[in-house]
Amino acid sequence: ILVELDFPRAKPQSDAVRKQNMKLASEYEIEGFPTLIILNPEGKRVANFFGYIEGGPDAIIAALEKLRKT
Repeated sequence: ILVELDFPRAKPQSDAVRKQNMKLASEYEIEGFPTLIILNPEGKRVANFFGYIEGGPDAIIAALEKLRKT
């Protein structure tokens, strides 16, 4: 299940969306953007990607494929 949280600077968000995003950011200790967190079915963190990844999407996909095989 993909969950995407957005923290726009120039686009207004409803209070409910902003509150939900801040709660999840706090729960998962998000300190910077972009952040990609991979959870197992039990909700346990199994991988983190912080900041922009050198190699772009191909590098992230390769890392995810490697993770999937373990």
